[in-house]
Amino acid sequence: MEAAVKRFSHSGYDAWQGFSERRVAVILVFVWALAEATVWPFAADFLLAALLLVRRPRFWVLAVACIAGMATGGVVTVLVAHAWPGFALELLRDLPLMTGALIDGAADMIADHGVAGFLIQPWGGIPFKAWAVQSGQLGLSPWLVIPAFIAARATRMLMTAVIAHLLGRALRRGLRDWFALIAPLYLAGCAAVLVALS
Repeated sequence: MEAAVKRFSHSGYDAWQGFSERRVAVILVFVWALAEATVWPFAADFLLAALLLVRRPRFWVLAVACIAGMATGGVVTVLVAHAWPGFALELLRDLPLMTGALIDGAADMIADHGVAGFLIQPWGGIPFKAWAVQSGQLGLSPWLVIPAFIAARATRMLMTAVIAHLLGRALRRGLRDWFALIAPLYLAGCAAVLVALS
């Protein structure tokens, strides 16, 4: 039984590693991060970490793609929220997994901390989209908001990338041997985090 699990795990790990080293993985990370900053409810860090646990050469390429996607999507969201605040708020309320409590929580944090609140946003559990839209509602300058959120969110993504890469290197043999069990546990853990934050 154990030998069969390991064979299946090796096959899955090798396929995922091969995917992580293709250009399509870089494009997927960029698009995912862009979508997360605009309409998608799932954090780009989940995909970034999963890919970097197995990617060997030029691991930083995925981190750069993730940061570029986040920055692009984030700038769009902030500028739309400031140009059309009513439209942006209505759209935000219709997004999947977005609750009134999250939207109100972002407004409270911005009211308490102003632009500086964007420096702690990546660690607080309230999606960036809610912060971006509420910054438009509350009239913060987008030219102050944009550098603050890019710096803070890029820091989190870089930390995710480095930790995942180092773990992947240190645990490579175990990850490859038990990939068939670890992959579903990773997905379940990501789902649990989403449930806890929503």
